[in-house]
Amino acid sequence: MASLVDSIRSMTGDSWWIVKIAFFSAVLFFILYESYYYPPDNTPMMAFYSIIGMLFLGCASITVNRNINNKSPLFPSLFSIPEIIIKSICSTIAILPGLLLYYLCMVFVQTSFEFEPFVMAVIYICITAVFSPFIFVPVVLYSVRSKLSDVT
Repeated sequence: MASLVDSIRSMTGDSWWIVKIAFFSAVLFFILYESYYYPPDNTPMMAFYSIIGMLFLGCASITVNRNINNKSPLFPSLFSIPEIIIKSICSTIAILPGLLLYYLCMVFVQTSFEFEPFVMAVIYICITAVFSPFIFVPVVLYSVRSKLSDVT
């Protein structure tokens, strides 16, 4: 509980924290709004979603690094765009092996088994629960010291 309180104090220590959270939220709501109107096989929108996801992953990496190392301001600003891009690329590299294993397992299950939708949903939830640590732990390990060698 103390870490949650410390995180909120770190977040509100930045004088522009409301604007930064409003910007991140606006981008997220735009993506969710647009995803209802575009089919999932729309390649330009999927590329856009992938780029925005990578940038959000970089911003999360910067925020985790600053929170663990007690740096201020907590959220990245417009002046840290090169840092966001570098951390986005490195975080994506750190997350790729876990995502690849997850994707291969999901494709195997989808092509090999055919159950009722509820049973398939339970299987998907179980697979996601098993592979989530392999996806998120490497990104957190990278974010702590910003070294890709810490991922292995």
